[in-house]
Amino acid sequence: MLLGFFGCSSSPDQELPRIQLYQAHQQRQQVKLSLFGKSIEYVLLETNKQCLISDWTDYFLDGDLIVVIGFRYNYLFDRKTGRFLREIGHFGNDPGGYRATPKINSYNYRRHLIRTYGWDLDTYYIYPIKPGQEFLLKTPRSVVNTVELVNGNYLGYVRNYEGSEKRRLVEFSANDTTHINMVPNFHTFLDTGASLLLPYHGSFYEFDDQTYFYESYTDTIFRYASGTITGHLILDRGKLGPTYEQQGSGAFIKNLSSYALPHNFQETSRWVVCRYILNNVIYYYCIFDKKNGTTYVTNSDKQTMSGFENDIDCFVSFPLSSINPDGYAIGAVEAGDVIQWMDSTRMAPPEEIAYSNKLSENANPLIMIVKIKD
Repeated sequence: MLLGFFGCSSSPDQELPRIQLYQAHQQRQQVKLSLFGKSIEYVLLETNKQCLISDWTDYFLDGDLIVVIGFRYNYLFDRKTGRFLREIGHFGNDPGGYRATPKINSYNYRRHLIRTYGWDLDTYYIYPIKPGQEFLLKTPRSVVNTVELVNGNYLGYVRNYEGSEKRRLVEFSANDTTHINMVPNFHTFLDTGASLLLPYHGSFYEFDDQTYFYESYTDTIFRYASGTITGHLILDRGKLGPTYEQQGSGAFIKNLSSYALPHNFQETSRWVVCRYILNNVIYYYCIFDKKNGTTYVTNSDKQTMSGFENDIDCFVSFPLSSINPDGYAIGAVEAGDVIQWMDSTRMAPPEEIAYSNKLSENANPLIMIVKIKD
């Protein structure tokens, strides 16, 4: 039974704040960390065979815990010492095992939960990092991404596989996949059999107990509430943004790397940050200052290691992974990149990592934690 059917709500007279990604990308620069950061702390993670970390990894700071989420592993480390604490869940097609971990929306700060893919169709296996019981979440048909709402229900993004899907977002409960609310989809494209499912095609993020939604082929970031989406920000990608209709064409798939498809959105009281891949450069970071309306894009290359120039400590650049509700950003730099930086610059590292002689090419990454300016 469908209990709600709603749509978009916005005032045509209200001009939304505009993130000028295209213009900023044309004028990209070495964006300094002091633009939005006040201070940095460093943590070298323990390295042993039970907690080896690879490239496909995201980092979250939850109180005194560093949460490390990879493709098929989820680790907890102590923030103060970097000591490995334990693995959360396990990969495996057996009771309590998961198939993989999503690249986006994999961690819930409010309830301290890690979201993984279950082995059955349309399922997620959810693990708590604090005392609690893991559980299996069943989603409605064709939902490819989910986020838990403040009211305890879940919001799912419905992928338009064949160009004529009528659902865009569905709200449902953990115990029943029946739609409580639905946001309709009015966009279509001609299905040529070439449509590509991207891991960040439709993504969510949370800020100030509100849920926000972004779709790769539209230019608006929306706020979701009670079955309605309201315009929040405009993301102006200009020539770097594909149209909704293009996603069904083979030419678009062939030239995918020439489009900016932002994901991993983070928002604070002053800043909005996202990252994107363009022409195979991983990553460009786009940061928007809500206070003065200015947009910046990092000039990513090997020298800056695709991050923000660390002018606070004159050390390795900061590759932002996530920002927690307390206003701390976290990122990680590969040990080999730290060693290379020290060898090439001959500069002394910050005092906190004077133990750098313990670093090896195969060590786990160096964690950087940045306090964000208001």
